[in-house]
Amino acid sequence: MEKELIQEYENPYYPVAINFFERKKEDCNVSEWTVRKSDIELIVVNNGELRISVKDRTERITAGQACMIALNTPHKFASSAKEDTAFFSVVFSPEYVQDLDKENELSDRYFYKVMEDERAALVTLDDANLRDESAIDRINDIIAANTSKRRGYEILTKGYICMLWAILIDYIYSKKASFNGKNVPSQDELRVRSAITYMQENYSDPITLEDIAGKIHVSRNECCRCFKRIMMTSPVEYLIRLRVFEATKILYKDPLSIDTISELSFRMGFNNTSYFNKMFKRYLGCTPKEFSKMLKIDEDRAKKLYDSLQESVTGML
Repeated sequence: MEKELIQEYENPYYPVAINFFERKKEDCNVSEWTVRKSDIELIVVNNGELRISVKDRTERITAGQACMIALNTPHKFASSAKEDTAFFSVVFSPEYVQDLDKENELSDRYFYKVMEDERAALVTLDDANLRDESAIDRINDIIAANTSKRRGYEILTKGYICMLWAILIDYIYSKKASFNGKNVPSQDELRVRSAITYMQENYSDPITLEDIAGKIHVSRNECCRCFKRIMMTSPVEYLIRLRVFEATKILYKDPLSIDTISELSFRMGFNNTSYFNKMFKRYLGCTPKEFSKMLKIDEDRAKKLYDSLQESVTGML
């Protein structure tokens, strides 16, 4: 059974709509084709699992994950049969943030080229990846602004959409770019790469923000600003994520090299096992012990978590 959903905006001068959907597990066989003639749709799953089909491609989006579906892209929803599914849908017209009717360099460079890229038809976002986490945060900002509707929320929404689009541009072009003699790394990029190399070589030591800043010869504040501009996160946040990844790598590839989770925690540079467990769960959605069990009963899922976390610490630069 399929039904078509067409988005209607309450205010034509504000082409943004937020909807919350709940699907019972017994309705999992009900598929919905959605047609957005000139709209872009953002999906954030709060509970359960949503399967989204675009052309011959189907992606599973689970709780905490999100996706973006390009304009003029028919797509189909199907939910999980194991549990109820709940998700937010954010639909907006790109004309709200950019006048696409007029020929201009910005439209050509930042909108048409991105939308014409086949990878933009369905972009999945996982909060285990630094870039994706920032994108999901912006989508949630849009939802929050339009839920509270405080004075000026329309302007805030436009700003969040622009920030989200900048992340998407980075995603598209970072996959294409190759050195051509002109795309020389900026000073920020060189500093961040140097800092990351230092952290990757010394993550098990008690590194401080002062140590990282000193390694790249800048102040603490400038170090944080460099990371924010390039990585959209802080150096300390990156270091914690790196340590969790290195711990995950040991559990995944060499579990016999450790006897206890406490030992693993201290080996990774954490001085508190409870905090280590908390950070591990933050980035993987499970504790170290649960991850070890997952390796035995659902290795595919464990590998997906491992690969996603690996990309978040090695695939940014």
